[in-house]
Amino acid sequence: MSALPATNVRMFRIVAAAWLVGWFWKAWDYAGYYLDEVWSYPLHYAGLPRVLVHPALATVAWLAPVLVVGAIVVPRGWTLRAAAILMTLAAFIGCIHIETCADATFVTSFWVGVWLVWFTANAKRDDASLYMHARVLAQLTIGLVFAGGVIGKLTGAYASGEALFHLYFVQKPNWPYSALRESLDPQTLYVVAKWFSRVTIVIELVLAAMPLLPFRIAAIGAIVVMVGMVVVSTWYLLSVMACLIGLLVALRFSTPR
Repeated sequence: MSALPATNVRMFRIVAAAWLVGWFWKAWDYAGYYLDEVWSYPLHYAGLPRVLVHPALATVAWLAPVLVVGAIVVPRGWTLRAAAILMTLAAFIGCIHIETCADATFVTSFWVGVWLVWFTANAKRDDASLYMHARVLAQLTIGLVFAGGVIGKLTGAYASGEALFHLYFVQKPNWPYSALRESLDPQTLYVVAKWFSRVTIVIELVLAAMPLLPFRIAAIGAIVVMVGMVVVSTWYLLSVMACLIGLLVALRFSTPR
């Protein structure tokens, strides 16, 4: 049995590790929820199949990716493929289960998982075509995720700044919003929120157009932007962004030029 190319093993490890960081990033808050609350106070919804409201499925789907550590430690062709399938299946369940469907963590984790399924199916290759296709598919993944996000912001409430003014500048207790509330009068704060909202829309439109941009420049820009989003929003957002950042880091710095 031929060994996997070292580049491909390194890429898998970076993407899978970042995926796991995002998946379990909120564990200090959510472990109790998935292991206790969903059983003590289960949600009920007659419009869904019983399996999609049963707490056992949510608990198992959240815990199962721990097994991916085995593939990171012992990278074989079959362990990488099994891990990628497990990650994608767990994230898909997270997207459709009543207890988890509201969390965008599972959406980004699912699409990066799909990318990993494709990549691990081709992990024995090390030709230039593989890495070119890997970059294109990653750009399409980023574009898809941010296209969905920015479409929801193409409204008058976001363009005027009203939505982000209330969601961020008035309600968020963390920096920099607490500092801005202390140093600016309400009218000036609203103006800042308006331009912040418009810049956010423009940036997300650019990220949605990432498939049309040169990869190496776009990847660096997207990484910086996503890290910035985490900093100016909340560290909880890293659960959504970590897998996307890891995907771009692996492709930008590990693949042959």
